[in-house]
Amino acid sequence: MSIIVEINTAQPAQLADLHDIYLQESAAQTQPIPLVSVRQRIGRPTIPVDPAKIRAIVIHDSPERAAPPPAGTPETDRIAQHLFDFLEIERHRIYHGALPPLQMGFGSLATSIARSLAQAPFQDIQFFCGSVGEAILELLVSGKATAISTAGLEMSERVDEIIRTTLGLSDRLVLRNGDVINHSETIGRMGLIALNTGIEIDVYGNVNSSHISGNRVVNGIGGGANFAQNAGLSVILLPSTSKSGAISTIVPMVSHQDICEHDVDVIITEHGVADLRGLDDTERADAIIRHCTAGAYQTQLEAYIQNARQICGGHHPQLPEDAFAWHRRLAEQGSMLEIRP
Repeated sequence: MSIIVEINTAQPAQLADLHDIYLQESAAQTQPIPLVSVRQRIGRPTIPVDPAKIRAIVIHDSPERAAPPPAGTPETDRIAQHLFDFLEIERHRIYHGALPPLQMGFGSLATSIARSLAQAPFQDIQFFCGSVGEAILELLVSGKATAISTAGLEMSERVDEIIRTTLGLSDRLVLRNGDVINHSETIGRMGLIALNTGIEIDVYGNVNSSHISGNRVVNGIGGGANFAQNAGLSVILLPSTSKSGAISTIVPMVSHQDICEHDVDVIITEHGVADLRGLDDTERADAIIRHCTAGAYQTQLEAYIQNARQICGGHHPQLPEDAFAWHRRLAEQGSMLEIRP
């Protein structure tokens, strides 16, 4: 194996203090990952390599800059408020007043929620995420957040400034290798709350987070499925429609599945919260349609579920031909709404 080393002199030198690399042994000798808290360090700041394997060293000074996130919208603000209202109840009902660590996905909605956390009634927030950006790091600087573990930083001028100027940052921010952050063992041990988004969900809670209309990849899923499956509480957040209402993000059947319905506990849109814990499949469908869907699409989904129950029945009634008619209408007419004479 040959190794090529990249040295980017535009990156803050302080990044070297943040790394905690933990390399597991091979399968026969592997041991439990000894990580029990967000800020704990269990590895070393470097990766040992055999110098004889280094074939080249590339030195450059190109700064990395993530695209600036879009501003929030009234819909994302309402989603954030529904989430915070739900978490406020849960933290007293289950967590004795203090939230467990939060995992947040990526994208404009996740960024908007992170910004809104600055005014939320929570203190001493901890994050255990695949990547974090400016909004979450600002919470650390302000003292709203107390610890972050992540596998990556979305660099911007402000993130660069935070890393260069914040004293004692390595005590609160840890950069880990992705296979530790996304590992089922560490996720489960943290008992964290997973907050992920999707392109679309179906009436039973299956999530498509990567493929537009089931066939065009818009992004990878990162560790979203790992977190949803192993978190103490799995929450999916998304607006109920897109493209000015032409697309319902809640459909009878997803066109591609990344996260299974069995790994989703709660769904939140700008319309409300569907708590799916303890519900059977048909009860889940009723809750999602009632609490999360937009008005015109709510009527269509209610009609679909009623027909499915009457025609095929069973524990998980589905009519695939009718279900995928939604995506056909979108392709042919530019909208999922039914055209009535």
